[in-house]
Amino acid sequence: MVKPSSPNPAPLVSIIVPVYNAQKFFKQCVNSLLCQTLKNIEIILIDDGSTDNSPAMCDEYAAQDKRVKVIHQKNGGYGMACNTGINEAAGKYFGIIESDDYAEPDMFEVLYNLALTYDLDIVRSHYYLYNSVHNTHERADLSHILPNSVYTPRDNPNVFNQAPSVWAMLYKKSFIRENNIRFLETPGASYQDTSFIFKVYACADRFMLTDKSLVHYRIDNENSSVASKEKVYCVCDEYREIDRFLHEKGLYQKLLPVIPKIQFFTYMWNYRRIAAKYRWPFLKLFAHEMREYISEHVITKNNYTAEEIAKIYIIAFLFPVFHFIPVYMALTRINSN
Repeated sequence: MVKPSSPNPAPLVSIIVPVYNAQKFFKQCVNSLLCQTLKNIEIILIDDGSTDNSPAMCDEYAAQDKRVKVIHQKNGGYGMACNTGINEAAGKYFGIIESDDYAEPDMFEVLYNLALTYDLDIVRSHYYLYNSVHNTHERADLSHILPNSVYTPRDNPNVFNQAPSVWAMLYKKSFIRENNIRFLETPGASYQDTSFIFKVYACADRFMLTDKSLVHYRIDNENSSVASKEKVYCVCDEYREIDRFLHEKGLYQKLLPVIPKIQFFTYMWNYRRIAAKYRWPFLKLFAHEMREYISEHVITKNNYTAEEIAKIYIIAFLFPVFHFIPVYMALTRINSN
């Protein structure tokens, strides 16, 4: 009598890859996941209504490796694609890799072992800024976070000051679902990591940053969503979502002092990025929101350096000078982070 074959064991880690018109860099990304040293994984390719050859490429990978699962959906944007992947993830942990980036072979083995050893809600790696044109891999600067230590981010505000980098993380699935943490589903793919990662840090009790750089973040993709100069106010939607979520969780007063600093530098980056015709109306909104924080007395010497306070006050009260006199902007060094 032939015994029935045992079912495939549940994957330890699910890796979610949002895919939209990604054919140029797609193979490098997926191949880096197929050769992970952690073998018991699933790779969930979310084809978000691609119009190039990406859907066929996804199906080809699924036909070649049973660990690859493909979901084709109408275009709903990066946030919706990530949420679809989270809903479908079978692993105890999951990660997100963008389709133009690629992972080190041991990325998910390292992160998974740390998550298990230290019972982490989330674990993050360092990463490389990758320029494929010049073949350079510059290690990102995360020196303000002590690596290889367990933190509760709510009690260590420096954790919030990292770039969002949702693709450098491993998340405990039960933690994400219990706290109802989801991406904001706005059209396109602008800034949707901003509110997601803030919500993750706000709820996590156990976080660690490993000192190993495990993912290569591509900075020379001309089709990246951040290159779109028309997406002016998407970043504002993200901070409204942070506000809503913190009020819902009863964490608003606890984390309010953290928000203006992060928001300031995010808005400043957006101001420099967007088309010139949108900068003045965006700057007026930017200044208004900074003045509201000042009126709430959360920007104090207890939480901010003198230089940070000066930069915020310049935008809040001298924004016309900042906008119309570039020399003044240069003298204030307000673009330095």
